[in-house]
Amino acid sequence: MKAKPKLIKLFNTYKLEPWMLSVSKAKEVILLKDQNKKLKPYSDNTFTRKAREQLQHINRHLEAAVVDLDLPDQAMAELMQKMRRLEPDAMADDPSHLSLFTDKSLRRIFSNSSWKLHGRFYGGFWQNIPEREKQTIDGKEVKVPLRLRDNITINGSRTVELDYKSFHPRMIYDLAGLEIADDPYLNIEGLDREHGKSLFNIMVNSLDENEANGAYRRDFKEEGVTKKQAQAAIEAVKERHLSIRDRFFTGFGLKLMFYDSQIANNVMLRAIDEFHTVVLPIHDSFICITEFEHKLKQIMEEEYMAIMETNTAPGIDQKDSEFYVPDDQSAEQEYYAEEYGEIEVPDLFEPDPGQRQRQEQLEKQAYKARQKHNITFEDAFKPDTIYSKYAPNSWDDVV
Repeated sequence: MKAKPKLIKLFNTYKLEPWMLSVSKAKEVILLKDQNKKLKPYSDNTFTRKAREQLQHINRHLEAAVVDLDLPDQAMAELMQKMRRLEPDAMADDPSHLSLFTDKSLRRIFSNSSWKLHGRFYGGFWQNIPEREKQTIDGKEVKVPLRLRDNITINGSRTVELDYKSFHPRMIYDLAGLEIADDPYLNIEGLDREHGKSLFNIMVNSLDENEANGAYRRDFKEEGVTKKQAQAAIEAVKERHLSIRDRFFTGFGLKLMFYDSQIANNVMLRAIDEFHTVVLPIHDSFICITEFEHKLKQIMEEEYMAIMETNTAPGIDQKDSEFYVPDDQSAEQEYYAEEYGEIEVPDLFEPDPGQRQRQEQLEKQAYKARQKHNITFEDAFKPDTIYSKYAPNSWDDVV
């Protein structure tokens, strides 16, 4: 169900903000779609009952957590505008901004009438925060990173985002019992990494070459890619990955999504049950408080190896925009700075009036949920931090 323009207008007239709302928790969280992507009724079984119980457990903890965007009022107003009208030529307001902060509950969506296809998690407002916007620089249209997710806080703590490197290609190679020696999106004749990554994943998700050809041309329509050029690119990907080419054009991506959804499910549960903290899923990545970064990486490695039945740990990096590179690649960083300006690392600052009001409202909502579900969170996971937060300050603290 989506808000109509009339309702959105009322919100604007009476200056209602998304964080002033609460979302009903009495809704189904395990959804099944048929081959036409329509919701399909189903009868419960052992898997669905367990999946629902686990997800409701996760959602209770997300409800009890304060998940905020540490943005001043002007930056928040600009974000709301971006989310209202994501495309300049949109005919009507996009209602996605109304879910900002209010919708932390996740749901799993399975596909093709199967409980072993897809199953990814959707619904968290952080998944809808725009990460790039189109700008024209030197006459060329490029997607410039916004890096807004860098400003997410959980229970008042700064966060980092960790993601699996080359997630689905690694899965395919591991399932085939083959080693993936280097970046699977590089060394594809005629393609840079961006194009190689896009086309590889299109080919894994498509059911035939014509479908893949059309999808690739749509992805890069501003470049005017022709059908012949797209076919040449497809042949180059097949040549680069000869040993797994039987997985292309089979719709195998839905099976890979099921694997990664099971990994995500286990990662979130372990963070809650073993460490009393929450992580926010974005399919192949997770956002956590900075204190939990190393523990999260360990959990991500362990759950990948358990689900994929491999002894080889996957690569895991701190999530960066495609326009931003790690510290050890200074040349590329300098190029980025020349093109788009220096990357600013945001600091916690004194909140603006609207920001303070939002924080207070979110804290009240989370406090009620904590009281209702008897939930407490941990925020120290490193020896020095644990000592600084919990070491006795005086002899009286000990005795």
